[in-house]
Amino acid sequence: MLVRRVGWLMCAAAAGCGGGGSGGGGSAPPSPVPCQAGDADLGSVVPSYSRGLIQLPDVALSNQVQLGVGPVWESGSIGLCLPDDVISVVALPSPGIPTSWQASGYDEVIDTSSVDALQAMVTPELMLPRGPLLPAQGGRHAVRFAGDTPQTLRPVLGLRRGALTFNGVFALNLVLVQDAFASADEAKAAFDSASYFDSVYASVGLRVSALGAGSIPDPAWSTVSTAQFYDLSQVGVTPSAEYPPLPDAVTVYFVRELLSGDTAGNVLGQAMGVPGLPGVLGKLGVVISVDAHRGPTGAIVSSALWFTVSHEVAHWLGVRHTSERSGKTFDHLADTPECSAARDTNMNGLLEPGECAGAGTDNLMFWYYDPHGPPKRLTADQGVVLRSSYVAESR
Repeated sequence: MLVRRVGWLMCAAAAGCGGGGSGGGGSAPPSPVPCQAGDADLGSVVPSYSRGLIQLPDVALSNQVQLGVGPVWESGSIGLCLPDDVISVVALPSPGIPTSWQASGYDEVIDTSSVDALQAMVTPELMLPRGPLLPAQGGRHAVRFAGDTPQTLRPVLGLRRGALTFNGVFALNLVLVQDAFASADEAKAAFDSASYFDSVYASVGLRVSALGAGSIPDPAWSTVSTAQFYDLSQVGVTPSAEYPPLPDAVTVYFVRELLSGDTAGNVLGQAMGVPGLPGVLGKLGVVISVDAHRGPTGAIVSSALWFTVSHEVAHWLGVRHTSERSGKTFDHLADTPECSAARDTNMNGLLEPGECAGAGTDNLMFWYYDPHGPPKRLTADQGVVLRSSYVAESR
């Protein structure tokens, strides 16, 4: 369990502190569309019961089209042939966005015709499955990518193959930036309270099976903004001598402050992608602000800290907010409650917990939470997405 191992792993990083069962329910998916000649055969690149990153050929953005955010430059349709035993597929067309994904056997699963539809994506990446009702099934898929200028993209895909079970494991890297914590003892005390993380993921059949640790010794990175925090993934990490960071893992970076883009406030944490991918710079993990989790006395509220770690890691694994703050966009899951804009009784444009009572505020992935009583609940459909993540392994 994470709580039993994280304390001494972080001492090493800080260099100074003394099953079985079905993978999900839902109705049977429609018959897949057969692959065509010329489709990129992803199954020939990644063997069965394994995972891998696939670099697609360069994609030219040469067609100007109108989306909800205005005119963009879009690629032609790109055919992908997914194997029958696909568990999940992730598309990262950075710096562009996917503007169309015709899933095999389904209609288009990305809608970019309006600003609200674009906001529903949360970040410009895509992961299938989006729950039991929209799996990542084999067959022919077709995608288009776009950007704000005519350019050439090099999309990366992550593919995981095998069989999904109710029990799964994943690896976690913990990276401590110099001066993130006030002292080594404070860091150890905070990490000794990681049972919250364990219990949240255990509720949907997931556990941490391996841990790596490291540090970033440059204190200049102890304060970053949300505009630059992606760059943390390019900073050299000093590995723990005994427990170096692991290659196929989600990396949690602990900084002292994570500032909003306008430096007007301290952000609790943020994921580098929804989902992210190991091995892709700028998408390696999540960033957590330590100072944002201090109470009135200046002491770290450990339950709040580990709520944020759990919440942001779930984002990175592919789960979205059950309801966004506007009440206009929601996740794609059938068993998570929605809190709509109609509940915004004070008309301030934000859905607050008191306005959404009984409509998802007890879920780990609601957009807002009470640090003194953070929620732990995850639904069965959220569990399917989490266990389907690229870094997870079925057990």
